[in-house]
Parts: sequence; C-alpha cells; structure tokens
Amino acid sequence: MLLTYNLVRYQMVKMAFNLKGDYLPYQLSFSGTISEILRLLIGLPLCSAGAVPGHLKYFYELAGSLVLPGRRERSYPRELKSLKRKYPIKNNQTADKVRSDPVAVIESPHPSKINQ
Repeated sequence: MLLTYNLVRYQMVKMAFNLKGDYLPYQLSFSGTISEILRLLIGLPLCSAGAVPGHLKYFYELAGSLVLPGRRERSYPRELKSLKRKYPIKNNQTADKVRSDPVAVIESPHPSKINQ
C-alpha cells in the first residue's frame, strides 16, 4: 500500500514538473491522479508497444486538468476545542506547591524527617 502511495506521489512530481507554470506536486489532485493512472494501466494492454510513448505523453498533458484551485480563506477564526477529561483532577497541596515553585518542594525535607 505504501509503495503505491509513493509511486503515485512520484508521478505527481513528474506531472507538476512537466506543467507550464510554477506548480508544486501538492497542488495536483491526488484522487484525480490515481484515476488517470488507473485509466492508463487499464488501456495499456490493449495498445501496441509503439503506442505506449504516445499514451504516456497524453497522460502528462492531462496534468493541467488535475490542478486544484487555490485555498479559500476561513470564514471564521480558528478555534481549539477544549478536551473533556475522563477523570476529575485531584487538587492537593503538594501538586499546587510543585506548580507554583518546583524548587522549594525539592529542597524541603521529607515529612517523616521533620518529626524527628
């Protein structure tokens, strides 16, 4: 599966390179490229060996029809959803001390040593 993905991306790089203009591979339609590759692979066994370069040339000429339109701007500002915690957070004094001043907690003696 990964090999197929990489081969399709490789063909997209070659198609973007053959296009007139400054197009990058991610500006081509991935699903459109896959459908054109499948169309080419289905048709190749039916043609003679001398016609294969012509089919490949036509395949690379179709790259212009696979160019995606530019991205549109968001109509609303981006928002991050708050995560709901599965379990409630326990508020204890040690955790509050660590959050406020972690060095003081490390330097303070162990409670068992204070009573001695």
